Amino acid sequence: MGFLLLIALLAGAEGDPVVLSNEVVRVEIDPLLFCVRYVGFSGGLNFLDSLYVPDKLRKGAEWVDPGGLTTELVPDPGHDPAVRRGPAEVIERTPLSATLLGPVSDALHVRLKKTVEIDPHRPIARYTVAILATRPGPIKLGVCSTARVPQGTLLRVDRPDGAIRVLSGAGEVSSVAKEIADSWQLSVPPALALDRVVVGGFVTRIEQENRDGVWMRRIVTMPASPAEVPHEATFLCVLDNGTASYGAALQGSPAKVTPAGPLVFVEEWTLVPRAARASK
Repeated sequence: MGFLLLIALLAGAEGDPVVLSNEVVRVEIDPLLFCVRYVGFSGGLNFLDSLYVPDKLRKGAEWVDPGGLTTELVPDPGHDPAVRRGPAEVIERTPLSATLLGPVSDALHVRLKKTVEIDPHRPIARYTVAILATRPGPIKLGVCSTARVPQGTLLRVDRPDGAIRVLSGAGEVSSVAKEIADSWQLSVPPALALDRVVVGGFVTRIEQENRDGVWMRRIVTMPASPAEVPHEATFLCVLDNGTASYGAALQGSPAKVTPAGPLVFVEEWTLVPRAARASK
């Protein structure tokens, strides 16, 4: 195991992607941009829409949009590069897990720690984001992790799990989402021309489906009630045909963060192959 760990550490040097895999599930993390760049089956399609970032910007310090899976804070402090991007330090690494520590935000006096852990035998991973305070005095913040969704994807929310509604940019939810069996279904891109529409709801789990199968994202640290989260929504979906920008975000409850008391937000990811999904 010591030799494998050494190889893993060398492979992640100098900002190279950190690659984790159990031969079924594959996750790639970009330390320079502090984001997840790939989630999917090994050798399969990416459930994330990762954007090209020129090398000069990758190695810079300004705010950038890398696509993939990124993390913001709520309430939104604006374009804070220390929150959005790295460079992050890879502080722990094995073939199945990695922990990255981001830079300190001078504006907020916090830093983010992100951990991805893949189950050795099952197509399951856990994604943990912790907000760490760097000075005394509590600050109230929460985590919002947004996946940029590729075109050709279906988004689903179980209706028994919770209701969704249009938060801005459109009228009734029926004009944006379809009721299919026991779920709400949103197509990416939408059939209708939608301009900066935001849909949301208080739900525990969402699904993304592509040709390979389904990526389920479930909130482990689920808030107790809608009143605890902004807009009373743990799920937010942005649909903007004009810029071809589509995102699915999960967020938790803001809470007071101190050096002795970090805030932790955890998602569980499960990948279901299309053949297994069809047999159910």
